[in-house]
Amino acid sequence: MCAVHRHCHQPHKWLQPVAVDLSCSLAIAFSKPIPKPIPKPIPKPIPKPIPKPIPKPIPKPDAFSVAATLPVAIPMCDSNAAAVAGILPNMSTPCKTCAAPMADGWSCYNCLKTPLVTTDGALMQSCFDCAASGVNGWACSECTKGALDPTDNANCAICYRRARAENNWGCLNCQTAAGPNFAKRALCLTCVGDNSDPYACGRCAAKASACEVQRCVDCLKTTPGNPYSCYSASYASACPSGTGRRLRM
Repeated sequence: MCAVHRHCHQPHKWLQPVAVDLSCSLAIAFSKPIPKPIPKPIPKPIPKPIPKPIPKPIPKPDAFSVAATLPVAIPMCDSNAAAVAGILPNMSTPCKTCAAPMADGWSCYNCLKTPLVTTDGALMQSCFDCAASGVNGWACSECTKGALDPTDNANCAICYRRARAENNWGCLNCQTAAGPNFAKRALCLTCVGDNSDPYACGRCAAKASACEVQRCVDCLKTTPGNPYSCYSASYASACPSGTGRRLRM
């Protein structure tokens, strides 16, 4: 405790001075806690959005440009076309049109390999169309070799695109199994493209009429687990002569 001293030698009591211990006052003053300053929060910088780059449009390839991606295809089209010009002229341009959008134009100029798969200009164009659609060049040439006309060739190419890899051998088999009958071929090619059993599709295609082929491939769709029962059955009684108009394409 701080001491307070009174001096009694003063004449008047009411004038008595009081001495205060200054050291005690200072001690009291400095004993109070000094408030700490409240730190101000540092504002976080607002991130600026990074602008996305605007994609540049990819230029379409020039159908007749000798592009860096086609160091072989264009000259090969010219070379192969020149080799068959005496039999089938003016094939260089359609070959290059087929090859230009591709990274590898082999499937296009392979249509013009010798011996030619066809000497018919429309059928050769259908070979280029087959290659341009993405079917491999060997298949396009083989489809063209056995095609009855450009539509039949297009059906073969469609069959290759739709059938699974393990089934697409059946597309060429349809040409043999159905013979020169366009309607029976079309049904067989659709059957293989639908991924029915390719062997069974060929057996159905060998039936005597398109009506019987139709009933056989319909059976394959409804009973896929037992293809033998379909292609071994007879449909002649359900398809009397002259009912080809009932064929559903």
